[in-house]
Amino acid sequence: MEISVEQLEEMMVRAAKRGVSEFMVEIGLLEDGEMHITEEKKRDLHDVIALMQIYRDMKKTAINTTVKILVGVMILSILAYVGMKVKILKLLLIN
Repeated sequence: MEISVEQLEEMMVRAAKRGVSEFMVEIGLLEDGEMHITEEKKRDLHDVIALMQIYRDMKKTAINTTVKILVGVMILSILAYVGMKVKILKLLLIN
């Protein structure tokens, strides 16, 4: 039995729609094939979306902070190395 690309895509679309419908029934947004969105559910959905955005922002901030700290440590390490070399050269030239 062979399945064409179009048939496979159609099966995937149906499965995705079925999954979304089952999820919406599970969280109380769909009942008997009709949408039931109360003001409380709208606020809840808005809160979930806001929390997801906050999570994304926090993750981005954490990554940026980590990179800044690592770059700072590398620069300080290089400066310390150069400082020690200069000090050693000065000591050698004085003697």
